[in-house]
Amino acid sequence: MDIKSLIKYYRKELKLTQKQLAEKVGTTHDTVSLWELGKSKPDYNTLQKLCIVFDISGDEILDLETEAQRKQVKIFNSFNNSNNNNINF
Repeated sequence: MDIKSLIKYYRKELKLTQKQLAEKVGTTHDTVSLWELGKSKPDYNTLQKLCIVFDISGDEILDLETEAQRKQVKIFNSFNNSNNNNINF
């Protein structure tokens, strides 16, 4: 999930408007809209505030990698390593 999707997802999960989220993190609803459209990104200090509001870790907001994605990579790597000799290009 990219940063714009993550912000929108958690905002909606908390049933917050863009204006309400903006007030909680000290910005404007226009700025929140720009984040959700992917036209801007929050700065470091605002990311910290978003983590607090959304009750998520900094790793989660910065890494943006889900457990399912990690498992897919592990499965792919495991398959790729075990069948490496059988793949011809």
